[in-house]
Formats: sequence, structure tokens, C-alpha cells
Amino acid sequence: MIKDVEAFYLKFEADGIPKRYTHNICDYQFKYYDWLAAQRGIPPIEEWETQMYAENGMNRNVRPEIYCDEWEDQNLILQAHDDFLQPLDKGIPDMYAASG
Repeated sequence: MIKDVEAFYLKFEADGIPKRYTHNICDYQFKYYDWLAAQRGIPPIEEWETQMYAENGMNRNVRPEIYCDEWEDQNLILQAHDDFLQPLDKGIPDMYAASG
């Protein structure tokens, strides 16, 4: 674990990222969410969600003044819509399932 921490800080240093941004786990955020989901026995985050987050970040960088108003992610919205039509209980652990 110590070697992992050292490698993490060396990567930050090599990338020129100040230590004050240690808490920023942007590259690892969704791996962390998937790990949390696995700990609870629920499905990981859908791929369209990860892609939508990345698209939003790129949109924010390219058009900072209007990124909230203009989107180019219709294909991801369609994927999200299809996902929302799936049964709601597909990833609910037994402890949350309705008891009879």
C-alpha cells in the first residue's frame, strides 16, 4: 500500500499537480464508485453515465459560459432513457427488497 501511495504522489508530481489536489480523484472516481457498488452487492455505474460525465467535462472546458445550456449528448440521453425503462429492482440487494 505504501508503494501505491508513493506512486500516486510521484504521478501527481510528474504531471505538475500541486499536493493540495490530492483529494481530487477524477481519474479514479468511477473505479471508486464501482468498488463501492461491489461492496454493497449492486451493479456498477452504467457506461453511459461515465460517458455523460466525461462529455460534460469536455463541454465545460470548450464552452464555459454556456455548457449548462447547450449539449451534444443525444446518443447518451437515449441510452439513459433505455436504462431507465429497465426494472428498478435489477440491482437492489436483498436487504432492500420488499419483505413479504
